[in-house]
Amino acid sequence: MAMGTLSFVQAWAHRWTGRRDAAVPADPDFCRSPAGLALLLRPPVPMRTTIRLSTRLTSSSITAVVAGLLARNLKRRVLQSRLAEQEVRALSERLINVQEEERARLARELHDDISQQVAALSIGMSNLKRQIPQQQGDAREQSDRIQQKLVHVAESIRRLSHELHPAVLEYSGLAAALRTYCSEFKLLTGIRVSLQADGSFESVPSPVAVCIYRITQEALQNVAKHAKVAEAEVELIRSDATLCLSVSDHGPGIKPSCGATPVGLGLASIRERTRLVNGTFEIQSKPEQGTTVLVRIPA
Repeated sequence: MAMGTLSFVQAWAHRWTGRRDAAVPADPDFCRSPAGLALLLRPPVPMRTTIRLSTRLTSSSITAVVAGLLARNLKRRVLQSRLAEQEVRALSERLINVQEEERARLARELHDDISQQVAALSIGMSNLKRQIPQQQGDAREQSDRIQQKLVHVAESIRRLSHELHPAVLEYSGLAAALRTYCSEFKLLTGIRVSLQADGSFESVPSPVAVCIYRITQEALQNVAKHAKVAEAEVELIRSDATLCLSVSDHGPGIKPSCGATPVGLGLASIRERTRLVNGTFEIQSKPEQGTTVLVRIPA
């Protein structure tokens, strides 16, 4: 009877506690004691509770592992994207530098070689003209036309050489180079350009000076193509270690359908050149009120 009672109590202890090794006193009277009755009457511990808890812990662990893997993957992708962006910027900088070097080489070739050959042809044509008798009026007129064409070719070569690589930028400074270009721009397009330059530009680094010059070229070309105006303004100010350039017109402006930030080859070039010298680029435009290109560069 005692053994049966003890086995009965142990069976109940296992059922109600969920433990096979539940500690049960060996006293046969335990089942009749208040403690034994409390054990027998205690609500059972469901076996599924431990399983569910384990399942929850396992799901949480899996979630944490997956989240960690996703975070690592995202971090790696962000790093790869930054490295790729740096490589693209380095390549872009290299391309612009190579472009400027090639422009300088072509400008020297045009000035030192082709321009001199055209000048020699013009001199030879002038000598040939003096040998033509006055009676041969048609031949003398034709020689005059040829010589005039040679003069125009020489002027075109000089202008092209100057556009490729303005020597005045190296020898006379940024302000003088911009004045010369604005004057030539008026001769070519008929658009009068007023230039206002305030500040000292002698100590402007060469890369920054080339950047400002090229941006002015591109911005004025956009004025000639799209603004349909007779006048444009260029303002260059250097103050507080900052070089500010603005090129503006009073044309029709940028249409709303073109978006707030239009994208074109010229504007992309301006943006990239500005970025390479740690500057900022902005376009301000309103319909029928004109467009202004603003560039700020530390210098």
